[in-house]
Amino acid sequence: MAPQLAQDGDVVVDVGCGYLIGTKELLKHHGTVYAVDTEIQADRVASRLDEISTSPRFGGFLTLDQLEASDISLDGAYLVNVLHTIPTVDRRLDILAAVRSRVKDGGFLLIDVPSYEYYYSQRMTKQNALEDGHYFKNGPGYTFYRFCKADELDSWANKAGFVFEGRAVVNHHLVRLYSAEI
Repeated sequence: MAPQLAQDGDVVVDVGCGYLIGTKELLKHHGTVYAVDTEIQADRVASRLDEISTSPRFGGFLTLDQLEASDISLDGAYLVNVLHTIPTVDRRLDILAAVRSRVKDGGFLLIDVPSYEYYYSQRMTKQNALEDGHYFKNGPGYTFYRFCKADELDSWANKAGFVFEGRAVVNHHLVRLYSAEI
């Protein structure tokens, strides 16, 4: 669905690419797709990265710092299932600013976050509260989770230099489209 919402773009980035499921889909719709996540995640999906790297449309894997330091000029960016897992507002803004530094004026940003998930809502307690969300045991580590609101997403995107363009109504998700200010 995200490629149908976004503007046409030849060079895009999948920020918080995770297990590359979205990246594989984006390769069908854009000329060049870069995957961005942490080095830890790159190690977790090394075999998937090897597989996807055979696509001539795959631009490569980058950390957020590498993206920000690069000279890549992007037509757009996707942040799907990312911002609700970042524990602080400052870090969310840092991520959006790093993306904006590479997206051309007039380019797009598509944000997709869950707006309500029953599994997490039933487990949110005062004991596992952290910053503006909650943390949960997840295998050997922990996962941070928070419910995002449309006005928060709009505010964060605006602070990074993006302007709200439209939204999609999706069951239990906020999907918002922005353009990079000119």
